[in-house]
Amino acid sequence: MKVLYYIHSLTVGGAETIVTNYLIALKGHGVDVALVVNNKANTFLEDRINHANIKIYQLNSDAPTKMIKKICWRIKNKFISYRKKFNHIIDLEKPDLLHIHTYVDRIGDIEFPANKIFYSFHTDVRRSLSLSGKRNYRILQEWANKKLNFFALSEKMKKDIQSCFHTNQVFVLHNGIDLDDVRKKRYDRNIFWHL
Repeated sequence: MKVLYYIHSLTVGGAETIVTNYLIALKGHGVDVALVVNNKANTFLEDRINHANIKIYQLNSDAPTKMIKKICWRIKNKFISYRKKFNHIIDLEKPDLLHIHTYVDRIGDIEFPANKIFYSFHTDVRRSLSLSGKRNYRILQEWANKKLNFFALSEKMKKDIQSCFHTNQVFVLHNGIDLDDVRKKRYDRNIFWHL
């Protein structure tokens, strides 16, 4: 089985850490995985993914360092066809499933069956939808009508998703963080940035 994951980037945060852990765990259990990000972040999470020999595809090119070129780069990336790039990655990887952990407003017209897409919310559903914009909601609703699968972190979240999207294709997948392990350790953010 091949699973293609999509998240905005691997900046250091909760959802990003969960995605990193899922990818590495799935790879360790023999599942073929790859990752798509909008931008590379050059963090220890990316280092962990690279160390596990998991392919990372980047939708945006790296930002130039000179100011004028950087401004042109930002404007160009606003109009880049993420859909075209994403479809190319799908053609290369030929995934069985697509698991999305970010907004879908730029990839709404991808050529992949909605019933083989899983979408995870990592925060309150209504709050997430209010921050993501109308296009993101419209695409999720279109996909939900075509049997998009949702992952919820709790029964409450499951009910919220069902209410917002009028679907029963919602599965509870409790957060994959070992809270006892987190409680036992003290983390120094500066150390992790340099790993």
